[in-house]
Amino acid sequence: MDLLIQSGLLFIGFILLIGGADKLVEGSSSIARGFGIPTVIIGLTIISLGTSLPELMVSLSASMSGQNDFAVGNIIGSNIANIALVLGLASLFAVLKVQSSTVKKEIPYMLLATVMLVIFMFDSWINPGITQNIISRSEGILYIIGLALFMMYLFFIIKNSKKDTADAEFADATPDEEIPPLTLTKSLVYIILGLLALVYGASVIIDSATWLGNYFAIPESVIGLFVLAIGTSLPEIATSIIAARKGEVDLAVGNVVGSNIFNLLFVLGISATVSPLLFDTKLLLDAFILLGVSFLFYIFAIRGMSINKTEGILLLIFYVSYMSYNFL
Repeated sequence: MDLLIQSGLLFIGFILLIGGADKLVEGSSSIARGFGIPTVIIGLTIISLGTSLPELMVSLSASMSGQNDFAVGNIIGSNIANIALVLGLASLFAVLKVQSSTVKKEIPYMLLATVMLVIFMFDSWINPGITQNIISRSEGILYIIGLALFMMYLFFIIKNSKKDTADAEFADATPDEEIPPLTLTKSLVYIILGLLALVYGASVIIDSATWLGNYFAIPESVIGLFVLAIGTSLPEIATSIIAARKGEVDLAVGNVVGSNIFNLLFVLGISATVSPLLFDTKLLLDAFILLGVSFLFYIFAIRGMSINKTEGILLLIFYVSYMSYNFL
């Protein structure tokens, strides 16, 4: 009976995930069109912050309970999955065009945050006086300052790009043949409900998959590697694929870039500020892998201002190789 219940919950979780992603994309697209805000900015803000909630809950909880390796590893693994897995899968449904501003500003900012992570993790190598590998509280505060600067930049972009459209005129936006115009209230409801469904659906899937793994005697290391590593990225996966299928490729790219920035500056920054993060040396290799795949994404983006299916398949091969290496 328990097996049937958990299987049913797993199915419900995927329904919530897909339905939530669909409503989130629809509401966000309507907001962008109604106020003249570039779609990629919506992906960098509302969607990115919302889809980073699972990582925030997992890492903050791990940090407060002293499981620092888990808190750091969760962010690194999630960011690798966002680029290699999420973008790879989304590119199978549509060519992911990358805006010039994203190539010139947002992706370099993501790379800067990733380079900072590697530097923070090499404290004991750079400073002989430090005997432990640790992301300190002061480094967490530096990340939070970086987040504040990023939010100021986004606010400036929004302020200078939106149309002079009053709330009362929102519903009178020019109709779109594929996506009918929504009122401001309905758009916000779609966004809120979509985010709630995404976060709750991902939580249900992780819990049910973990239970089923234990039921079938799958090793805990395998459950942790696949269920948790991919599970916390499920909101990004669902949102980016739905966005690509709907032709909202800017949302898909903005979601990944923004999520990686928020995961580092916001999630890791908050976690390290709450409790300094001591981590195992083995995570240094994963940090370099994250830096490598981030630069690979940047090279693909700057070369053709897009991520095509071939490049997406290469990213997926990279991710499968990385997961296989961890498994072995």
